[in-house]
Amino acid sequence: MLVATACSTPPPKASNAVPPPAEIEQNSVVWAALGGDETTTALPDAAQASWTRGVLAGLPTSSQLLDVATADATVEDALDAQLVALRASSLPPTVATVWLGRDEPGTDPGVFADRLMRLVGGLTALGVPRVVLIARSDAPADRGGQYAGVIQAVASETGATYADLKGLPGNLRDPDAQQDLARVLAPYVAG
Repeated sequence: MLVATACSTPPPKASNAVPPPAEIEQNSVVWAALGGDETTTALPDAAQASWTRGVLAGLPTSSQLLDVATADATVEDALDAQLVALRASSLPPTVATVWLGRDEPGTDPGVFADRLMRLVGGLTALGVPRVVLIARSDAPADRGGQYAGVIQAVASETGATYADLKGLPGNLRDPDAQQDLARVLAPYVAG
């Protein structure tokens, strides 16, 4: 008589379970940066920090930057791509900055305002508790200055915070200007 026995482990079980979202420390900031060239301004020296990196460096170490800004973005691009990217993130932003307008030549101010209202509404629907709309009221019209009043009005109507960068240097590609931007915008992001 032959008796055979075998030891085996049960077969692996497949699971569709989604892992829980990453835990964020209580004082951490999850910052979503939306925008166009104003937000993505590349510096000539790659070793220099952009204003977004400068702001992030001053936040608690567990803070995170969800940088969804893209070059040449319009408000419509922010609605179609940047907001969609944030919806796909497992980390809910605690603050969002929106700096658009420079790449909107010829967009009717009413259309710009409507799109910006929809963008702020979309961020609010995602549960973002603080939205900061950024503009430069002293910028030339072809650099987004024509929309500063519209941006301020949208902020007022939606409860978003308005940050006017009036008086900062004009050349945002300058490393010193990037540091100035970080210094001015850090309190808006930190809350």
